[in-house]
Amino acid sequence: MRTRIRKTMAMAAIAVGVIGFAAPAFAQEEEPDFANHAAEECFEKLENGATVDDCQKAPSPLRPEWNEIIWGSAAFLVLLLAAWKWGVPAVKNMEAAREERIRNDLERAETALRAALAADSKYVDAHHSLGAVLAARHQWAPAIGALRRAIELRPDLTSALYTLARVLRQSGDEGAARRELQEADRLRTRGQLEQEASVWTATGTQKLETGDAAGAQAHFERAIAIFGAYAPAHYQLGRALQKLGRLDAARAAFHRAQQLNSSLLPPPIPK
Repeated sequence: MRTRIRKTMAMAAIAVGVIGFAAPAFAQEEEPDFANHAAEECFEKLENGATVDDCQKAPSPLRPEWNEIIWGSAAFLVLLLAAWKWGVPAVKNMEAAREERIRNDLERAETALRAALAADSKYVDAHHSLGAVLAARHQWAPAIGALRRAIELRPDLTSALYTLARVLRQSGDEGAARRELQEADRLRTRGQLEQEASVWTATGTQKLETGDAAGAQAHFERAIAIFGAYAPAHYQLGRALQKLGRLDAARAAFHRAQQLNSSLLPPPIPK
């Protein structure tokens, strides 16, 4: 029995010795796995007695290698030269083709507008459009002439005035451009006020038709206060005053309406 125990203990001791001897050998044979070259350099420095601060002074792993910089720069230069040789001429050709299409379109538009004006010389919109087309072709004098003709035929055409101001500025006549722009702004404001007065006149007319002469009078007077040159408001005010029995005031309102618009003839009012 004792002999068997001694044999077992001897075998265990031999096994422990073998394991203890093999473990360091295994550890020496196994190579560490590094994430990158910088980590490997840091490991070697630590093995040689350096500190962690020395590792932090190592080159940044984010900085590319010199060969990468050289090859990347060379590839960029190749692409740049290729773009300069083939890309730039292609873009220039496309721009030239686009300019040619625009030039042809403007020429066709001018021809069509002149044909329309030959059929009707008082075609206001055609004069206006022709001025814009000629301005796009940098033909300043003919463009200004066409726009002035449109304004002559329709003095309240603010869009033509704004276009004329722009063309005058492009042609270098800043003073004339400023004057036309001021006139366009004045007419636009006038149109806005006239539009507001027409709304009040329309609502007043509705009241007058329903028998509310006093309410209608207030609306017409509000319209006149907004835009005193609005002839329909004066005329409708005369109707309201006539219904209210204020005949002298009605005659004055009708008279003012006819002054502003000669086609507004006053109705007969008994004396």
